[in-house]
Amino acid sequence: MSRLFEIKLNATIKMCFLLVAFFLMNKPAFAGKTISKAKVIKCIKCKNEYKGYSGVSEISQDFIESIAIMLNEKKFLIANSSEEFNQSDVVEPLKPSRRFVLGGECSRYSFLVYDQGGYSVDTRLLVYEKASKQIVFGTIFNSKIRSNLELIGSLKNNAFTKWKVESPN
Repeated sequence: MSRLFEIKLNATIKMCFLLVAFFLMNKPAFAGKTISKAKVIKCIKCKNEYKGYSGVSEISQDFIESIAIMLNEKKFLIANSSEEFNQSDVVEPLKPSRRFVLGGECSRYSFLVYDQGGYSVDTRLLVYEKASKQIVFGTIFNSKIRSNLELIGSLKNNAFTKWKVESPN
């Protein structure tokens, strides 16, 4: 085996290791319990007990803490919809990498739709069950979501990638 081949092979192995490590550090983890998209849609459509959020300050602290735990972060930072956020994969410590899009709650669940900056900007949904204090549903959408109607349509049409459900331990 030539020395040049060994160097290229070692570099390839290191790159694969780094990609796997990056994936493992950045994948969401759930507490094991999940709900169906039908229950998510029912919550969003339930007009008599549904309350929409106008900004980040209305999201419960338990929900925010559950997201931070799920993402293995000390604190879940998110900008309001009118505020600047870091849209790129270049780390800017003064700007959150997420921006609030919409959110709301019904009697059993709360949900949050937000834009996540990075290589590209993704729109994501997390659903939190109040009784168990757990994230029970998560998606990454194939398109931008800006209203409850678009959210329901994307869920009904399966226009999303469901996050893999795993135990955080």
